[in-house]
Amino acid sequence: MAAYKHAYYDPEQMEELVERVGRERGEELDLGCFYSDRRLLDRDPSVGVRVPVEREVLAALPQTTFRWESKGDEPSERLFVFINPADGVVDISVFGDTEYVSPARMEACVRGMEAVAVAAAFEPTAAALPGVSAEA
Repeated sequence: MAAYKHAYYDPEQMEELVERVGRERGEELDLGCFYSDRRLLDRDPSVGVRVPVEREVLAALPQTTFRWESKGDEPSERLFVFINPADGVVDISVFGDTEYVSPARMEACVRGMEAVAVAAAFEPTAAALPGVSAEA
């Protein structure tokens, strides 16, 4: 597991870079925020799944749920967002250290992800980067 989590960069070089940039800026930096999409990327979402129309999605928004679940004092990164595999819904888990990221900001992060996903699903240019055309 450790090899998998660190396979995409050298953690010692990253630590050196963060320390150097922190010294240059005159402040302590912590990049302990991560995103992990746990869904199977090779699964064809069109097989056996009816894609809802916009009015159905908008009608379902008031039914979204958010629940707090304490994991106690287990060590955690400052913020870790997981997109979990789930049938028919989007399941997002957020783990965070409330000393650095408040519960309100964690919830705002998930609610913001929901708003962007819904907007992008029905307005293809909503998720486009500034200066980048939708055709690019």
